[in-house]
Amino acid sequence: MPSAIILSIGQEMTEGKFSDTNSTYIAEKITEIGISVARIIILPDKKDVIVAALRGALNDADIIISTGGLGPTDDDLTREAFSVCLNMPLMKNNEELNRIKELFKNRNIPYSDDNERQAYFPESSQMILNRYGTASGFFIKKENKMLFAIPGVPYEAYRLLEEFIFPQIKSAYHLLTAITTVKTFGISEAGLNEKFRKLITRKDMEWGTLAKKDGIYLCIRSFGENAEKTVAEVKQELQVHFARYIWGWDDEQLAESVGKLLVQKGYTLSTAESCTGGLIGKLLTDIPGSSRYYSGGAVGYSNEMKTHLLGVAEERMKKYGAVSEPVVQILAENAKSIFHTECSISVSGIAGPDGGSEEKPVGTVWIAISTPQKTFTQKYIFPGNRELIRERTAYYALSLLRKLLLEE
Repeated sequence: MPSAIILSIGQEMTEGKFSDTNSTYIAEKITEIGISVARIIILPDKKDVIVAALRGALNDADIIISTGGLGPTDDDLTREAFSVCLNMPLMKNNEELNRIKELFKNRNIPYSDDNERQAYFPESSQMILNRYGTASGFFIKKENKMLFAIPGVPYEAYRLLEEFIFPQIKSAYHLLTAITTVKTFGISEAGLNEKFRKLITRKDMEWGTLAKKDGIYLCIRSFGENAEKTVAEVKQELQVHFARYIWGWDDEQLAESVGKLLVQKGYTLSTAESCTGGLIGKLLTDIPGSSRYYSGGAVGYSNEMKTHLLGVAEERMKKYGAVSEPVVQILAENAKSIFHTECSISVSGIAGPDGGSEEKPVGTVWIAISTPQKTFTQKYIFPGNRELIRERTAYYALSLLRKLLLEE
């Protein structure tokens, strides 16, 4: 199996100011097409360090993908490091320089002569045009090695990877691989691992589990001429034995899965959110076409808004508190009435870091789901920080709605 080393270049990452999201993305995608990731290395903006890393990577891997260090400033040294390592002088691409100048003109931003360095590329390299910014990348084929350098801005990097790098790798190695990701909810990672191991004993595939915000993923991969057939057979087995847990496959989103069920049943949905501050509505509207089933929502963050906007009686609030079963129940039922929908979700909780008590500690959340048949409520106590509690609340609410719709 061909191997790759990923170099992520930038002082901001070695100093812990930013996370290296590019390497995670690259590793996931090239693994899917059958490339083994030998190492991921985060490097500072120091030419000698980058040169040493490149030399080591050339000895140990077939493919090198470098991100970052292609900007216009003095500490952007990736192109210089490649030049030294490969003994290839940097050559100016006048066409690219004119393109960069035109970009600044179109944006009504003064052009700086420092940007000229972004038009230099190692001799014999192929420029990877960056239509999304000023830093184009480059590709070098050295004997049987493939080297790629692209900008570190994730938005730009992902597009150059999808448009140029991944197709180049696939074309060079003609890899026969098939992969699928099963997305589940309502089962632990250990539980899924155990059940799958007992069910599937075949040797012509690899698999692993991964805990994510919206559930547990099971990643399955097979290689060779029968890869597609193998994965199809395993998917069929999973659909038979794991149907109650599976909510989606591959790139499908949880909110998308819920939306499909709502459309199938001819239902519309509304939301009444407190601790999540509109996150459930955001997840729903992230899906194109969600206006077919999502009518709208209200964020009643303060107790006053729960009363004046969503119709929760003050007496109920005083008696039970905002984070309680009676309050989320009426929030859900009132949301259906206000937005004229068949279904609704309501949530109220204590996301922290303050506001908890012995009776209702931080992480306490009540979720209510109202359908044409009933209103169902459920209490949870989620661990984690404020962000994690809010995210878990949103995903659990969507999963609970999906479960109830399937049970109708």
